[in-house]
Amino acid sequence: MTDRWNKILIFGDSISTANHGDGGYMELLKASMGAERIENRAKSSSGLALTTPHSLACLLMQDEPFVEEEKMLILIWHGSNDWYWGTPMGCHGNEAGYTFWGALDYVLKCLRKRYPQADIIWLTPLERVQRPYGMENVEDRAGDNILGLTLEDYAGALKEAGKRYGFPVIDMKQEAERAGMDIESHFEDKIHPNGAGYVMINRIISEEIGKIYGV
Repeated sequence: MTDRWNKILIFGDSISTANHGDGGYMELLKASMGAERIENRAKSSSGLALTTPHSLACLLMQDEPFVEEEKMLILIWHGSNDWYWGTPMGCHGNEAGYTFWGALDYVLKCLRKRYPQADIIWLTPLERVQRPYGMENVEDRAGDNILGLTLEDYAGALKEAGKRYGFPVIDMKQEAERAGMDIESHFEDKIHPNGAGYVMINRIISEEIGKIYGV
């Protein structure tokens, strides 16, 4: 598709791993974008903030040599498990990695320092049908978590951060609905996409990246 990037680096949760839907979207995206390499650092059950297991904030706090990669695209798909585990929202300027805003601030600053030449895109959560942690007695459909926050609240914070910090955000829930992605037909378990779902996800991501960068 393009030679803008020779490497794609993915951060995310189980939806971004290759453990579901016949390998997920990783190889599909590599082919669609014409990338030479793709590195997937997604961790199952993880979120953005330190309140979640194997969080991205924690991952980036670990020692890692400075790497300057030219022509690299970084995709971050976090927010869904912050809703599930009940990460406090916090506010802009909150440096604590235990809140969503605090972790978002830290992660973005860290990635921009380590990979100053990279393009960074954030994906908002998909719809999911699951009882959030601590809410075992509520209906299955994703609603309020233990703090009274919804998936849309976390997605809204990502969109606001994108405008504030100047990085593109792809509204995956909205684009999936437009594409006809259905929780009954395109998911293995109403949380993780199946093979057909990942084909749609790859098409959405590729098309939206094309619109953003004109490639």
